[in-house]
Amino acid sequence: MPDKKTCMDEALRRLSYRLYSCNELRIHLAKKDFGENEIQQAINTLIEKDYLNDEKFVEGFVTGRAARRLMSMMGVVYELKRVVGNVPWLEEKVSEIYNEFLGGEEKVISKLARKRLNGKHYSGLEKKEKRKLVNYLTNKGFKYYLVEKVLDNLSE
Repeated sequence: MPDKKTCMDEALRRLSYRLYSCNELRIHLAKKDFGENEIQQAINTLIEKDYLNDEKFVEGFVTGRAARRLMSMMGVVYELKRVVGNVPWLEEKVSEIYNEFLGGEEKVISKLARKRLNGKHYSGLEKKEKRKLVNYLTNKGFKYYLVEKVLDNLSE
């Protein structure tokens, strides 16, 4: 009969698949019925050895998932707050990585709009189609004034 896995073994097994935030790993380990002290010791050890780092997790999330899904900065922050927690540096870090890696929200809006237009010109759309595009982009979390600005530039 195999030995019961330790909290550290379980944490390392999870981290071998992908990056985790401290909060996310803590929740997973608690579901596996490990004690709070054991979980905290494992997390502290992993942080010391740099296997667990919330800032690296945030960077990976923005450059990976957010870039693939072309998410708004507000959408990225919202999802990360659920996973990482409400840490004071989150919004600033997301903004820095988002602007550096994705080129800012205007560039992302432009990509999404072009993809949605599928070769059509924005200026040639009917009013109803224009409104649908604006609603689509604002529902994804982009600010209305930015959407209007980018779409006005596309129609020129």
